[in-house]
Amino acid sequence: MQSAKVIKATTGVISVVASACLLFMMLIVVLDVVLRAINPEWRIYGMLDYVEYSMDWLVFLAIPFSLFMGNLICVDIMDTFDQRGWLKIFGAVITLIVLVVVGTNIINPALEILEWEERTLDLGILKFYYWIAIWVGIALSIVAALMQLIKILGTHK
Repeated sequence: MQSAKVIKATTGVISVVASACLLFMMLIVVLDVVLRAINPEWRIYGMLDYVEYSMDWLVFLAIPFSLFMGNLICVDIMDTFDQRGWLKIFGAVITLIVLVVVGTNIINPALEILEWEERTLDLGILKFYYWIAIWVGIALSIVAALMQLIKILGTHK
């Protein structure tokens, strides 16, 4: 039961942060459009950078959220053939392996971007900060996939 509380708390935090990113992204786009409609000279400087950074967090928090909630794609026709649940175990293991491989392969590119000090065009934000959202999302996804695998193995017949 302790893991259920952890999952509920984690998904709560993830959903609040992702919702805030989505709200910010929508509001700033609408505000920019309205300002440009009033006067074409008015604009929000760095609009693309704000939207990209918000979208980065939104996407990479949505992945672990769906994994924590157990919203995995399942094909009903396969479930009728696999009464013992071996395909669910196989799918959970493959998900975990793919996430670990992706997680290990995103370290070097991010460190190279930090070393080169790449920045965005408008606001000059270090592009390394974008990788932090990716790292957090992949790490949470690995934890969620591992918890899903443990859950499936615990209920396996």
